[in-house]
Amino acid sequence: MSINQGQFIIDGTGTVTIGEGHSSGNQILITIKNNAAAQLRTRITIGVKCGNTPEALLSASFVTVNATYAVTGRQQVILSPNASSADARSWQTSSRGEAVDAGQTVTIKLSSFESNTPPGKAVVDVQVQTFKDDVWAPPLGTIALQDRQLTVEKKAEQKPAPTIHYFTVNPDYILHAGQTPVQLGFYATGFDTLTLFRNNQEVENWPNNEHPKNNDGSIAGTFTDKPSITTAYRLEGKSKAEGEKLPKVKYRSVQVISPGWNQVSLPQGYPARLFVSADFTPTESKAPSNRLYGIFIDSEDHAALYSSATGVDDWRLEPGDVPQDMAMSPGVAYHDKLWLIGGSCVKPDDPGSDVWCYELSTDSEVRRWNKKTVTGNFPKRMGHACIVSQGRLWVLGGYASPNALRDLWQLNDDQKGNLSWQQVSPACGWNARINPAAANFTNVDDEEEVWIYGGSAKPQSDGLYDLWSTKNGKDWSKLSSPILPDPGIPLGATLVVYPKLGSSPSNVGDRLFLIGSFLEWAAGGPGPRGNRISSSLLEWHGLNLVWEERPVFNGWQQFRGENFYMQAVSFNGFLFVWSLQPRISQTLKLNILVS
Repeated sequence: MSINQGQFIIDGTGTVTIGEGHSSGNQILITIKNNAAAQLRTRITIGVKCGNTPEALLSASFVTVNATYAVTGRQQVILSPNASSADARSWQTSSRGEAVDAGQTVTIKLSSFESNTPPGKAVVDVQVQTFKDDVWAPPLGTIALQDRQLTVEKKAEQKPAPTIHYFTVNPDYILHAGQTPVQLGFYATGFDTLTLFRNNQEVENWPNNEHPKNNDGSIAGTFTDKPSITTAYRLEGKSKAEGEKLPKVKYRSVQVISPGWNQVSLPQGYPARLFVSADFTPTESKAPSNRLYGIFIDSEDHAALYSSATGVDDWRLEPGDVPQDMAMSPGVAYHDKLWLIGGSCVKPDDPGSDVWCYELSTDSEVRRWNKKTVTGNFPKRMGHACIVSQGRLWVLGGYASPNALRDLWQLNDDQKGNLSWQQVSPACGWNARINPAAANFTNVDDEEEVWIYGGSAKPQSDGLYDLWSTKNGKDWSKLSSPILPDPGIPLGATLVVYPKLGSSPSNVGDRLFLIGSFLEWAAGGPGPRGNRISSSLLEWHGLNLVWEERPVFNGWQQFRGENFYMQAVSFNGFLFVWSLQPRISQTLKLNILVS
């Protein structure tokens, strides 16, 4: 079909097969031709509906979609996410606009997505704006619906056997038990009845008086719930034609985030690195807000960048290919960019000195990973710590076979494209170490301090348990007050800061936590190892120089007493703790503390 918007002729075609496993063949192609007699500076916004209706293209706004655009004769570019809500999602070409010559065409492609929604005509909203008198016109949403909406037919694959084409739940993580609604949806063919169970309790059947079968014999259904605990849903389909065979079954679950520790697996894989940074794609009407960005590694060992406004749900895939050999490198958010420094955290034979940055591309308004040129003789290393303090990026310690390191380097960034390394100390007061925990926080005297804890003298050796601090990077002091009660040898530990609230008095300072799993000492104190592993969160109280211990009992992923690299960030009122191991032999998860 074709629609007209002023000087632009818009056409759309598509092939969409609903159901799981059909993402590779799904594609929508939209062409927008400039039919004017002159070049126009254009900006295009594409929107689709989300939910459990025939008009919806996607079941939820977080469904992965490959979205690109290209002007005739130019290189294809990734479309930037524009906005999303529970029932809609949109993308936009460059906010600065694209020069489109007379007769030239912009081609937009949405591909590689699953459409787990009922068959019917999905609506695709296309709005073209031009830059006139220093404003974009017409304003979004003011064009008549019939002049901006294309439709794409969605069909289910015809199968001889009874089939549950999809069974979805949205959202699959909720923050408030018993308060947040979740909606389940399904579409099935060839069944006489379908039954939904919640934690093994039957809650609904289809077809029923309110929801009979469709004319073609298929069954589409929805169910809304407000789970108060982590809940497993089971959908069973039965067919008389199948005789006494077992019913076809599909399972879905909702993780309820409740006070205390929550252990979650995320569909995009396990986290190698998490950053807290301002949203890279704010809308015109909304100021940038912080998001949790994460490099996640999937089951095929491929790394990609995702972000979430909450840290537990609605993860969106961000544009730009993560440098795969840097996916496990230490890094931080700094100057509204994401940085990866040097070699891996878990591969002693893979030291490096490269610097990669996730930033705004110079030729478009799309973020991508770029390898940076940095002056200075920064030595290769792996397993180092990266923090930001006093306006600079710090690198502490690490390992370059056969020796652990005890030096400190700072990255100078003039924000004009010039980067340089400066060695602050060739030999800090603490012993050389690999994979130390480090944090920067504001103490009770309103001064910035950098603390470093633990790590190990060499790969796979016993953990160190000394704690050091500095205010300038050159002068280090060992903590004179011992950690009591003594947690033992750290098998994995991290330092993390809860920033103080802006309205708090200056003498409150940040909250500093030491979190980890520890192997107890044998009777008699430090010396021989014991045989009991415990996990604890300890909070530092700077006014009276004592540690407060909070044992971790339930919800925390246990790590079987092996050395591993642990990190943590605070975001959205939660603590996020994760870890890596040299050989990933289990599904690693995010540990989330809700206070």
